[in-house]
Amino acid sequence: MSGAPDDPAPAPVSVLGIDVGGTSVKTVAMTRTYAAAVAASGESDRYVYPDRRTLVLSIQQAVADLNIPAAQVTSIGMCVPGARDPATDIVTAAVNVPGLVGMRPNDLLTGVWKASPPRTSLVSDAHAAAFAWWKHQGCSERLLTLSLGTGVGCCVLDNGSPLHVCGTSSGHIGQMDIGLNRADEPTPLAPDGSRGTVESYLGLPALRARYGQQLDAWLAAPRFDSPPVAALVRVLRIVHAIYRPNEVALLGGVGISMTPLLSQIQAGVNHELTSLARPGWTLAAGSSRFLAAEGAALLAL
Repeated sequence: MSGAPDDPAPAPVSVLGIDVGGTSVKTVAMTRTYAAAVAASGESDRYVYPDRRTLVLSIQQAVADLNIPAAQVTSIGMCVPGARDPATDIVTAAVNVPGLVGMRPNDLLTGVWKASPPRTSLVSDAHAAAFAWWKHQGCSERLLTLSLGTGVGCCVLDNGSPLHVCGTSSGHIGQMDIGLNRADEPTPLAPDGSRGTVESYLGLPALRARYGQQLDAWLAAPRFDSPPVAALVRVLRIVHAIYRPNEVALLGGVGISMTPLLSQIQAGVNHELTSLARPGWTLAAGSSRFLAAEGAALLAL
């Protein structure tokens, strides 16, 4: 049978995901022909409490690391920490990334592109990471993810759709008071001044204050009987009463470090757990620190 040659495959479409995190900027490029796949990833140098100039330079570095032609980028998905004014998108509070306060996240992209940046959509890092996990793992029921990094974020997805409890958030789990009231140590203080919250036990600044130069060693081999893990068990017991998830995933760098303890953590959570918890719930941990950047790109698609 004769005929015209097959139409050439469409040119790849690159959508960038940019995750402005508490310690670095991470990027991914999603190349879509007939399916979406990560084509490249990049990361900036580490920073601590960055100012605005540091953030702009870090984004430039992480985007350049992708080596993607600017003309090939059609859209951008970006996530930034902190609270934003819903009317103006101006960041009003970002304890761990103070350079964001008073500016619109889109303004960070000025200078990365000579012309105007491509169409950019904003999403929370917790939602982006949860969405990427859901795309990889699949979950037709209720998925709850905890993003454990510089801060602590929560997202609840029902078959991929986010549950909104407070604005566009599934709830401010990181600010929940779970003070362990241990006799052997004072209740810790979080960077935002709150005492006994989840972030005061599990956020990276709190872990750094607790373990100092031994932090990397603790992250490589966390102890189940340590206060941060005890705090994690407690918050997971609480979320079973509030959200009743079928699946729970621990994401972010600190979440990944919990992989060796998953069976112990789940057993600790299950011990005399509320009858509201769904029988057979599962617990998993992520394996990539780029999930939020990837999810931002997927949502931008």
